[in-house]
Parts: sequence; structure tokens; C-alpha cells
Amino acid sequence: MPILPAAAFLYLLAALGRAVKGKQSPLRWQRWLSTAEKLAYIVLTAGLVVYIQSLDVAGTLLQESRWPVSWLLLAWSIATAHLVSELAYGNRFTSVFANTWVAVAILMPSLHRSPSLARMFTHDLEWLNFHRLCFMIAYAFCLLALPLALEYLWRSWHAARRAGRGSGEEDASLPQLDRLQFRLILWSLPLLTVGFLVEALLLALGLQFLLLPG
Repeated sequence: MPILPAAAFLYLLAALGRAVKGKQSPLRWQRWLSTAEKLAYIVLTAGLVVYIQSLDVAGTLLQESRWPVSWLLLAWSIATAHLVSELAYGNRFTSVFANTWVAVAILMPSLHRSPSLARMFTHDLEWLNFHRLCFMIAYAFCLLALPLALEYLWRSWHAARRAGRGSGEEDASLPQLDRLQFRLILWSLPLLTVGFLVEALLLALGLQFLLLPG
């Protein structure tokens, strides 16, 4: 499946570009990286669709597939959440985290086989249902809030140290990080709500078969 490794390569380049240049890079470089991320997202989505279509759902090939569908869907959800937050709020704080996660998830598929992760990421197609996709994307928004929270704590600690020494000004990015964390978590709430409501509605109407893949 050459499409998925190509997406991983693009995401890895974007992650390295963000990490090396940082947030103070020239505007042209920022635009190039943003374009590379969007191109990588398109390639990832296309590769995910082709990969799912190639799986033999009725046979044993699904169990022996290289990437569990839920493993790839989480990577795709993180890329989706980051893209939405970038378009909506100009978020570039989570670029390195999101791009690296997607690249590593594709290039190192054996990671999911660890005892703890193997119970979470399965080879079935149940996560392709609408309500489960809502859950997955909601989890992705919460995951993106994690590096923001860590960066906020790190910068707050440094700002407090500088203030204690009577040197340096207040970090102007702290309010921005705080608002962005709140907005990312806020995105997850309606997604979780929609997922729960759709599943409950289908169960109440006796349409349980719609909750099953295929």
C-alpha cells in the first residue's frame, strides 16, 4: 500500500519543517508547510479509503492486515482535528504533535501490538460507523489539547521564574494557548453527544443491524 507510506513521508517532512523553523519562520515557509500538511491529509484520506476497500472482510485477511482500521482511523482523526483547528483558529501549536503521530502510526504499525494498545485497536470495521467516527474524532480533539496543556504549563513555569527574578515580560502566548485548549475540548463535546444520540436512537428503533459493519 504505497499511498499510506507516501502520506507518512509528507507528514514527517511537515513535522520536521515545523520543528526546525518553529513559529517564527517566514510567512512563505509557513504557507508551504500548511500546503504540505493539506496535501498529506488528502493522500492519507485516499490511502485509508483504498486500504479499507482492499481488506477481505469475510475472510482471515482482515485479522492479518498490517494496520488495524481503528489504528489508522485514530491517526486520520488526529489529522482531521488538527486541520479543523488550523482552519478555524490558525492553530499551529499542535502541528508537530499531530504530524508526528500520523507518520509514526503509519511507519511503525507494530506499535499497536503492545499489550495495552492491542486491547484498544482492533481489526474489525465497527469504527467505520457514523457514531463511532464521531467518538474517534472527539477523542482526537481531546488528544490535541494535551500538548497544548503541557506547553501552557511549561511556559507558565518559565514566566513565573522570570517574574521571580524580576526579568522578562509576561508570555503573550499564554492566553492564546488557554483559549485554544478550551476550544478544542469544546469541539469534542457535541461530537460525543451526537455519537451517543445516534447509537441510542438506532437501538431504540430496533435498528441494531445498522451498528454493525457491512
